[in-house]
Amino acid sequence: MPDDAHAGLIERWILDGPWPLVALLGLVALVLFVVASRRDDARIVPIAVSTAILAGIVAVVGVLIETPAEAARAQTRALVAEAVDGDVDAMIDRLTSDATLHVGRVSSPGYPFADLTRGLDALRRSQRIEENSITALESASVDDRNVYVELSCLTRTASSYGYAPSRWVIEWIDDPSEGWRIRSITAMSIAGRVPSGRNLFR
Repeated sequence: MPDDAHAGLIERWILDGPWPLVALLGLVALVLFVVASRRDDARIVPIAVSTAILAGIVAVVGVLIETPAEAARAQTRALVAEAVDGDVDAMIDRLTSDATLHVGRVSSPGYPFADLTRGLDALRRSQRIEENSITALESASVDDRNVYVELSCLTRTASSYGYAPSRWVIEWIDDPSEGWRIRSITAMSIAGRVPSGRNLFR
């Protein structure tokens, strides 16, 4: 991820992924209830109740509030579904007009829009996806309207011998008029190697 992308503690543990914290608070509340029961100590009960209520609040807040990182991950899942369906036109519609293709590192010089669309176009033919699974999906925000999503997949295509892993970083920007759009795609690795320049699947 770029150095300026980050995930704050509140966003990571409450807004973006509340369930580990909810589970921990629920377990603490349960333990306190058991201890209070065994010791017949009513003083512990209010603490247990407060902890259980806090767990509920964290769960509700986490469900009701969608962070930019969550929105970008949802958009990434939809993008992958389009790739699997071979709907390259829909994928291209998600790109900004100045979207760029990078290889190896997000900070590497970007190839222009035409090279990016040419790489995606291979999904119609030689690299037609036959089966795909997302193995990792992480995100980090630059600000409320700019999010990087790191995506790892295990994919079988029409021209591959079995399943090949790949890792990508997708830069999403929330355009006020058009919604979430892709400003850059970085091919970190495909089938265990860094792609050769602009030719992603060679």
